[in-house]
Amino acid sequence: MRAVFINFCHPDTPHVCAIRLRFFAEALAAKGHHIVLLTTPLTRDAPGQAPEALAEALADHDWSQPFHLAARPVPAALTEALQDHRLAPGISQAMVLWCYLAKGGVFWNWVAGSRPLWRILANKFAPDVVWATFGNSDSLHLAGGLARAAGCPWVMDVKDLWSNFIPAPLRTIAAHRVGRPSAMTAIHGAHATDAAQWFDQPKTIIHSGFPRVWLEQGPGPMEGGEFRIMLTGSLYDGRDFQILMEVLGEWLHRLAPADARRITLAYAGGDRDRAEAALDKLGAKCAIEINGFLPLAALHRLQTGARLNIYVHSLASPYRQKFMELLT
Repeated sequence: MRAVFINFCHPDTPHVCAIRLRFFAEALAAKGHHIVLLTTPLTRDAPGQAPEALAEALADHDWSQPFHLAARPVPAALTEALQDHRLAPGISQAMVLWCYLAKGGVFWNWVAGSRPLWRILANKFAPDVVWATFGNSDSLHLAGGLARAAGCPWVMDVKDLWSNFIPAPLRTIAAHRVGRPSAMTAIHGAHATDAAQWFDQPKTIIHSGFPRVWLEQGPGPMEGGEFRIMLTGSLYDGRDFQILMEVLGEWLHRLAPADARRITLAYAGGDRDRAEAALDKLGAKCAIEINGFLPLAALHRLQTGARLNIYVHSLASPYRQKFMELLT
């Protein structure tokens, strides 16, 4: 099988948004399928794939690994300011409305930047299917356009809730503009149910997983005198995180100073700066350790070596991947 996987996030992005399609692409490539993973560049200034060099790069590629294809967005100053959250609220709302109604989504400039690659992929790679994950609607517009150019079906993957990520007044319009994928996949049953309000295609649940070897490993070593508490992942809107910090602060205050000094509060994840600012306030009581987004194996070592693992759950999502991972 030849397939193009489309995800907005570059596979090396230090965020969970990069993981699902990267791992599926690697898994299918290992089974002998030819997979192109099409994303944005890692940074805005990074070069994308030059169209004139794509055909040769595809011909020379070792297909035991996915072919990573980065499409650089076209310059669009005001849209980029919106994407970077640099616009005032009123202007931001107006820009969101314009982007959806005029262009189809907030990252339309990425779709525009990818268009010179479509015909080359269609002719030189000839995909059997295009599979795009919904983190924004633009990945779906890209998938539909590429699939039409290649004369193949495309599949919409739902890893985020349509009702959360598309502004309420625009949900029906955005769904209509996406068009009709041949089929749909979803990370969880609740995501499929949510999407069914706008998309009536058949849906298959494909859960994201975790390495099988984790099930065979025992707990990691724990430092003798240390009591390590490990906080992992996104802090979301911060409300539940603030409650957690208040509870931990109260608990530390009740401990004898010598016992509190045995405590290490550790964090790992994409919200490093926010976590560091909050945990620093507890630094007078206990040890603080701040990590950014870590490779999966490194994160797992920290989690299995902790005496207590905690995370902040999203009130807006019904799916609890962290819970299943921590059970291992």
